[in-house]
Amino acid sequence: MTHKATVGSISHGTLKIDDLLEAFGWELQHIEGATTEHLALANEARQLAHAYTFADSDETEDEADRANDLVDKLTEALNELAPAYCYFSAHEGDGSDFGFWPSMEAIEELPRIQNVEGEDIPD
Repeated sequence: MTHKATVGSISHGTLKIDDLLEAFGWELQHIEGATTEHLALANEARQLAHAYTFADSDETEDEADRANDLVDKLTEALNELAPAYCYFSAHEGDGSDFGFWPSMEAIEELPRIQNVEGEDIPD
């Protein structure tokens, strides 16, 4: 079952790579609009998260690099599927809170409504 991306957190309170892979992979797998490539990426993330969960604490540098690269790819994919005028990233006020957040820059670029005299309506 799929759902639409909504503003808010999908992962909070952890920066553990296996937690991020699992949360980002789950979201990408279930988000409306995900492509076949997105689903393959989500599957790879969830498999790697599972491997990390049961792995020794001494993963290789290559494994750590692969996991970090995968988190970056998941972030890019989720950003592509973010709601209008939103982005996917860590919250500005809490680096362990990942989700979809309003882009004030994009919102400020929206056309302004004008009154009948052609003047901008004050904020």
